[in-house]
Amino acid sequence: MNSDPSEPVNPTDQDGILRLRARFRPHEHVRARQIFQQVFAQRRAVSDSTLVVHALSNGLSCARLGISVPRRVTRHAVVRNRLKRLVREAFRIHKGEIPIGFDLIVVPRRSDLSAVAVVSSLRSLAPDAVRRASKETLRTPPAAKDPTP
Repeated sequence: MNSDPSEPVNPTDQDGILRLRARFRPHEHVRARQIFQQVFAQRRAVSDSTLVVHALSNGLSCARLGISVPRRVTRHAVVRNRLKRLVREAFRIHKGEIPIGFDLIVVPRRSDLSAVAVVSSLRSLAPDAVRRASKETLRTPPAAKDPTP
């Protein structure tokens, strides 16, 4: 630990803004097939020429990320894994700007994406996807009970 009491505990930059560690934790990763199916079944997505972002409320205190790169984008596993790394990095760096309490499933549209394109696309689409998913959550009535005994 830091033994010098005059040095701050949390790192700050020259402007005095607190910088927290940005890590992609295991609890922020959507891996369950059932969750992917629920998100895709809801069919609430926003897109641009770079990404398609699906969102679904998860009721947790964090945003979670799932990535699906279909083979139709590229047949090469190396390229699909690179796209996954780009999306994960964009999420990790900007997860403070992404609304909490939602699962985001991101699907890249092309194989020739740059990191800058993925970051800008995710930053603009994630809030829109969350807004659209929360509207649908409020609009969906609860399931009716079966009146037969």
